[in-house]
Amino acid sequence: MNPCGFAILPSYVSYSVANAEMEQISAKRRILKGVLVGLVVTLGFIAIFASLGAVFSYFGSGFAKYVAWISAGIGAVIIALGVLLLRKKTISISIHNPVRVSGKGYFSNFMFGIGYSIASISCTLPIFLLVVTTAFASGSFIDGLFAFLAYALGMGTAMVIFISAISASKYEVVTKMRAFMPHIKRISGIVLIGAGIYVIYYQFFLGVLSPIFR
Repeated sequence: MNPCGFAILPSYVSYSVANAEMEQISAKRRILKGVLVGLVVTLGFIAIFASLGAVFSYFGSGFAKYVAWISAGIGAVIIALGVLLLRKKTISISIHNPVRVSGKGYFSNFMFGIGYSIASISCTLPIFLLVVTTAFASGSFIDGLFAFLAYALGMGTAMVIFISAISASKYEVVTKMRAFMPHIKRISGIVLIGAGIYVIYYQFFLGVLSPIFR
């Protein structure tokens, strides 16, 4: 539920699903079309985050003896970012997106998923860091990879629901979602602070750094 992606979703869904051509078919078929588009976009998410998961998990296993300290450090960063979100600050980084989507069809939907994934990292940096921490701390290439796949599927689930809702109800759902977005930031801030505290607590009191406090 990132603000960068949400800004471009309505126009994209209108172009792909809720266009004049789709107006002539039943609501049931429009929803089915929305589900299919959402699933193909999700494949784009998986392509990007599986690749990132493989890289981070591979290098994470190479830094095994430093993982605990890296995780604790990222946990502190996540807490700070969560506090900033609660204070209604905008957190983003500039990432060049090389993907340009043109045309229609499922390949275009797949490429949109790739482009959306890259754009999402710029606005969901705290959440992304949490996933990176999970991959590093897992100590296993497969477990680290699955952390990124789970992240991609989480994004995909929201995308399928959102695109299907727009397909059925047009822009009514967009209006309601825009009103709810400020609350998403606050909820994200609280979740991030809790997650950061848990990461630090785990490493220093339950994990490999626990002997320091014994």
